[in-house]
Amino acid sequence: MNSNKYQTWFENPLIKVFQDDMPSSASKKEATISAAKNEYEPLQLVFRSNEPVEKLKVKVTDLVHESGKNKIKSTNWKVNYVGYVPIKANTVGIPHEETIRKAPGYFPDPLLEEESVSVERDSNQPVWLTLYVPKHAKSGIYRGKVVVSADGEEQSLPLKVRVWDFTLNDESHILFGHLGVTFAPWRIPFPEFIPWSEEHWEYIDRLLNNMVEHRTNYLLLDDEELVQIYEDDNGEYRFDFSRWDRIVQLALNKGIKEFQGGALTTRKSWNDKQFYLASWIKILNKKGKVIKKLDDVPWPSEKANKFLRAYITALYVHLKEKGLLDKYAFRVFDEPLDIHIEDYRRLAHFYKTIAPGL
Repeated sequence: MNSNKYQTWFENPLIKVFQDDMPSSASKKEATISAAKNEYEPLQLVFRSNEPVEKLKVKVTDLVHESGKNKIKSTNWKVNYVGYVPIKANTVGIPHEETIRKAPGYFPDPLLEEESVSVERDSNQPVWLTLYVPKHAKSGIYRGKVVVSADGEEQSLPLKVRVWDFTLNDESHILFGHLGVTFAPWRIPFPEFIPWSEEHWEYIDRLLNNMVEHRTNYLLLDDEELVQIYEDDNGEYRFDFSRWDRIVQLALNKGIKEFQGGALTTRKSWNDKQFYLASWIKILNKKGKVIKKLDDVPWPSEKANKFLRAYITALYVHLKEKGLLDKYAFRVFDEPLDIHIEDYRRLAHFYKTIAPGL
């Protein structure tokens, strides 16, 4: 590979590499990582070219043990190209010194599943390499190569892996979850499928697999669109938990242990003392179309209490029928402030009167 045209280096995976970044003081030409058996460990490679590249492809060779008798197969590596997303503004209220870069701009975030990517001139392309160390791997030092191919020109970078002499258990004894994960189709960054189609469910399945690979065993069930809500001609509510059930069963099959439900109330602004029904609550007609929302309904009020009583009752009955009551935690309110404590307690007491075992 022509070193006058291309640059490659390794960066700490904790560093977000922007398209115009140059190698940091901690960057290296040779990668060294350590991992236990049955552990996933990341590595970040950065490629840069002073001319456009139509096809960049990265692969990792087998890792050969220092004894020469044992290998970790190349199939234990996963290669993802880091994508960039446009950010219009930084989060309000965050001090400038706590942001990694001032927006607007393109920020590195998603791990793409493409086999290869194109790279613009004078632009970085980070590559995320994830190693899984099998349980049966022999401890010690392994060596291999990261092979970078740019429009047919290749370069090999040395790689050293230390495997420690202990194995991580499959089962975790600490509940660990990602509260930012949602399954609602409008929040998915690349909506290339019909909401709740089999393609959507395939995406959810892959997402759950990735979460479990990273030892997630506690799942936030963002009830948005998972529970469909209908209102009959008499003003009584009906709840369809079929999507909720499918995700819960998928998660249980993959090793998720416990779940948390989304809050039914919120506030209009951060310092607003008044509670309202959550904005995700949408009432559907028989065809599944939204006919009204309840986000302007304040709590406490008769209208809010009627909905909350119906929802909590239906959820409580459903959890008992499915045998999930001991695996489910209900979130009363999201991130309450001191000004919310009194109403928070009143709301929690209200829920307990409806569903004592929740």
